[in-house]
Amino acid sequence: MKDNPTNLYGDIFSKIFNLYWTDFIDIIHPGIIKCFLDHKQITVDEVITKREYIDNIGEFEKYNVLDLFCGTGRLSRKLLNSGFNVTGIDLSESMISVAKQLSNDQITNNKLKLIVDDARTFQLGLTFDMIVATFDSLNHLNSIEELEMVFDQVSDHINSNGLFIFDLNTARGLKYWDFIDVEDYDDATFFQYGKYVAKEKRAYTRVTGFLRKEGSELYEKFSEVMTNTIFPIADVIHLLEKKWSKVICVDLGKFEPVDDPEKLDRIVLIAHK
Repeated sequence: MKDNPTNLYGDIFSKIFNLYWTDFIDIIHPGIIKCFLDHKQITVDEVITKREYIDNIGEFEKYNVLDLFCGTGRLSRKLLNSGFNVTGIDLSESMISVAKQLSNDQITNNKLKLIVDDARTFQLGLTFDMIVATFDSLNHLNSIEELEMVFDQVSDHINSNGLFIFDLNTARGLKYWDFIDVEDYDDATFFQYGKYVAKEKRAYTRVTGFLRKEGSELYEKFSEVMTNTIFPIADVIHLLEKKWSKVICVDLGKFEPVDDPEKLDRIVLIAHK
């Protein structure tokens, strides 16, 4: 498979991503909210924290969140609905374009900002109370050096006592990446082919398919390659501990600490400034 080093997704794939790849954000969002509540020692009704969609927590209005690799903005909008002020950045102009189309009202009232920028080099001149990077977006980087570049930018943009929350696919998760999958919907059909390349310590996913043009019986073809690089979790923690006071690994489902993160397919890391 041909490498796509910056994962600059096109217009059609960005629409596919927004329509059919949303479940992960719905899973991780409540954990992020609970983590922030605990960190800031904010007490809310227990019923609120158990809701699938956690909206309008008044105490969040004074806090600012940066959503790195925000894609089409699903998590940005959820965090906004939870009460935060949100800035999202992504390197893909197509992803940001879809995000803006779906977020026009929030952008107009200045609660949400969406910016095309590179997570490795961005300079916003702002600081945030929480920074998040989800859906294994950091695995899409090509090297540990690039990962450290992102960590440096995050450290420069976080407030004192801030949180950095992100998830990673582990070596265990990526070594069994070989698969073929077909998704068939009324307006789209696409094929996914996953391959782990041991000598590169990287997994690839090629997605090829067709999406019906709006208001037409014609379909448009697209093809994209996504990369996932293995980063040993011990190395990741070592990088974080250079600038963060505490780093913990938790499972995705309950956000509970894990002793050996390499035994899971995917883990969430929480860094405290």
